[in-house]
Amino acid sequence: MLPNEEVALACRAYYEEQGLIVDKTNGQFAHSPLTRKECNTGYYLLWEHHQHQGLLQSKDLNKCCFFAPDTKKWLLTADYFPDDFFELWNIYDQYSGWSLKNMSPLTRSKAIENRTKGLREFFSKLSFEEKKKRTAHLQTPEMQQKKGEAVSKALNSRSLEKRKSHAQKRVASLRKRVEITFPSGRVGVYPSVAFAATATGIRTTCISRWAISGKTMSEKKYKGFSARYL
Repeated sequence: MLPNEEVALACRAYYEEQGLIVDKTNGQFAHSPLTRKECNTGYYLLWEHHQHQGLLQSKDLNKCCFFAPDTKKWLLTADYFPDDFFELWNIYDQYSGWSLKNMSPLTRSKAIENRTKGLREFFSKLSFEEKKKRTAHLQTPEMQQKKGEAVSKALNSRSLEKRKSHAQKRVASLRKRVEITFPSGRVGVYPSVAFAATATGIRTTCISRWAISGKTMSEKKYKGFSARYL
């Protein structure tokens, strides 16, 4: 049995123990132990447990088996910390690039909007007692200590330093002078990526990516544009 299926079964056992019914009305179907294209078996899991299972499945099968925006949201806001929490971050870092690269911005935006709407509707229907029951374990001294240790470890982790360094480089690059070449051949020079984005109506992410890679995006409306840092 693969680890992702072990977690899924453990979640189902927990639901049964708590008297919690999780089905298509309030859960997500997690194909397990393989992906939806490779098997027709699986289990209904709560959203947060589905993210956990998807990360483990990615490690099991050596490919991305999760929706990156949802999974990152769970990792950043998780209300429980599994023993392998920091390993899960490593799995996310390893496979999330593939997921994002193969999804259009429009599809990603709509998917996030629909998932968020569904989650809000689900949690809004829970009674006060049910919400309190779901979070009671977070107030125990053991959980508070565990959470504190997890946060401390995260703040001192190499992955966090790496993300900080990347963010600092990103901010620095946005302040560089940038040269935009238009499809007509006209060339414009701007004091920063933000100014260039305002003047051209092109997203800052597109401009900075062009300037770094020297390649244009595949989107038709930007065909012929290019950029470089000065």
